[in-house]
Amino acid sequence: MPTADADVLYIYPKEDHNGAFALCEDKGFIDGHMCFRLMSMARHFSVHFVRVASVQEAIAYVKALPSTMRLKHVVLGGHGMFRAMTWGNASSQSQSFMPYLHVDEPTAIEFLNVLYPHLIIDGADSHDKYHSTIFLDSCNNGKPVKDKNMLNFVAHRLAGAEIFASQVSFNAGEFVLDNYIHFSASIKSEKTGKDEMISTMFGPHLRELEFHPNRFCKKKEPVAAENIKQCAELCQAAGDKCGAFTYIPGDASGDSCFHSKRCKKRGKSEQGAMVFIKTASGQEEDPAIMEDHTAEER
Repeated sequence: MPTADADVLYIYPKEDHNGAFALCEDKGFIDGHMCFRLMSMARHFSVHFVRVASVQEAIAYVKALPSTMRLKHVVLGGHGMFRAMTWGNASSQSQSFMPYLHVDEPTAIEFLNVLYPHLIIDGADSHDKYHSTIFLDSCNNGKPVKDKNMLNFVAHRLAGAEIFASQVSFNAGEFVLDNYIHFSASIKSEKTGKDEMISTMFGPHLRELEFHPNRFCKKKEPVAAENIKQCAELCQAAGDKCGAFTYIPGDASGDSCFHSKRCKKRGKSEQGAMVFIKTASGQEEDPAIMEDHTAEER
């Protein structure tokens, strides 16, 4: 009998070429790994499970949820890579049918915007355990890349929730659910024995800013700030004098916050720097960076 005042939502793919997201195995047996996860959640939460073939279908489902429903945990599952998660047949893609969730794609942004009001973000800045958690149940969504992966994308669009993703390809047997009330899990690689799960979380104050991971503004001035929230607040308070800021988490030198009047050109960062821009107007992408993106997509 569920005891919590929030629900759990699983959105899984209709397109599943190898049965990785099936509830039953080929011989009709229930998948023990998946069953354990669902039953563990159902002891404390009302669990909603749906399969979709497109992002539009997922949007329609979430829109139909009661406006008062709050989701403690959400699982978005599908075959994936570092920039995408597949829900339907890719050959059927059209303007009205987007079969995969993809970084910065407009339909994907719309889906996350529709999902956001159902999340619990209270206490996010203090990392209170009672915030929503999202698990991207997809291979390589958390794999480090030169620009933005699915983990970065979803964490920004759902700022205030904690997002979990795998840095590698994995199978159901490598997933270990450590805590199903306040979601915590690991992905123990059969090859290395290492935990390949990674998580990230942004404060809600960063959601409305344009976000560029692994980048820094080339023209910038250091500003004393204890954390990313203070760096953002100081930039906001500076008005037109600060149109963007660069933040380098865990910088040993103590120079972690930089303000820029504008951020017309951005360089690549190997230190995990992040750029947040107040407004996209007047900003220009560095042509060299655009070439890198194109080459990597090939």
